Amino acid sequence: MPTASAFIHTRFSKYKSGANNYFFGPGGSLSRIYTGMVVAYRPKVTLTTWESYSSYLYSAWRDEGGLDFGPLVFGTEESGESTSAKVEQNGATLTLTSTANWPVILGMTSSWTVPPNE
Repeated sequence: MPTASAFIHTRFSKYKSGANNYFFGPGGSLSRIYTGMVVAYRPKVTLTTWESYSSYLYSAWRDEGGLDFGPLVFGTEESGESTSAKVEQNGATLTLTSTANWPVILGMTSSWTVPPNE
């Protein structure tokens, strides 16, 4: 039966030690743990601009299969994307409403698993 020391890998350590991979502390593999997140479920974006630009974006959405606004994706039904959206243009206003069935992560907060000693 192998001893416990047979399972210890020499290239890993709990904390930063030379060239070893390490887990805790700044830059470690497990240095932070997620404590919260901001999500959007079926977000809606309303853009009011000049009418020619609103028409251009509507055409781009229709012809190219979708538009991206930061982390939000508004696809068309024809694109086969599961990130489809309902898009309406009314003069200079373009409204994009997601019809996706899952939320989009917009941001996360985290805390130290082991606070650094500084």
